[in-house]
Formats: sequence, structure tokens, C-alpha cells
Amino acid sequence: MAGLIIWKNEELNKIKRDLDRLMNRLRDEMDGSLFPVFSRRASSVDMAETDQAIVIRVELPDMKPEDLRISLHGEALEIRGEVTEKVPNGEASFGLQEHRYRSFERIISLPCRVSADETEATFKDGVLRIVMPKCKPDRARMLEIKKR
Repeated sequence: MAGLIIWKNEELNKIKRDLDRLMNRLRDEMDGSLFPVFSRRASSVDMAETDQAIVIRVELPDMKPEDLRISLHGEALEIRGEVTEKVPNGEASFGLQEHRYRSFERIISLPCRVSADETEATFKDGVLRIVMPKCKPDRARMLEIKKR
């Protein structure tokens, strides 16, 4: 019976990841073409998996580390970013001034559990790189039965 439950959970996780990818792709493709002024299109995201870790790479050329928030929730990684570009006072005289504002949110379903405590994020030359070590699978453990 336990085998059926594990298979069901794995299958449901796969379906959830597929739906997340589909929705992210649909949002990215529809966002820029329908409403280019209000586009929230996120930069490209790459996910690679090794035996020991999952590595996420996100291109964010117009952002700085302080513009980003990253969090792990179970088997999901959430990346949020927000940047507002303003011209400092005194540099120019404006009759009309519009601020460029860009925000995005990306939730990435991870293929397995990762160690949040050992996860590292670095930002260099407009590229965010997140390395998340995989959790070791739970092992079966024999329990001793005590007599009363």
C-alpha cells in the first residue's frame, strides 16, 4: 500500500511541476504581447540538477541584490524582484517625469526536497545563481520493541 501512496505523490508532484511550467510560459508569452507597457516578464530561468544539488540561474540585468527576495517553501523556490528607476533631483528639470517600475515573481517547483540551511545565493554581473543541496532520502529505521 505504501508504494501506491509514494507513486501517487510523485505523480501529483510531476503534474504540479508541469502545470507550473505551462502557466509560467503562458504568463511570459501573453504578458509582453498583450500589455507591453505593463509587462512583468521575468528574465530567463534555468534549472539544473546534479546528484548533490539543484542549481537555479536567473538573468536579471537591470536589478541589484537589494531588489530581490528569495524564499524556500517546502519543494518550491520563490523569487521576487522589484526595481524603480528614478532620476535624482537637481540633475534635470522635467515638465513630466515617469518612473520605470519593474516587478516580477517566479515560483519554481523543485524536483525534490532541499536543505534550506545550506542553500547559497550569489549575484554577479546581473545573474542570480542559487545552489540548493539536496536532502538525503529518509532511510527506514528498525525500531526496538520494549517489553513492559
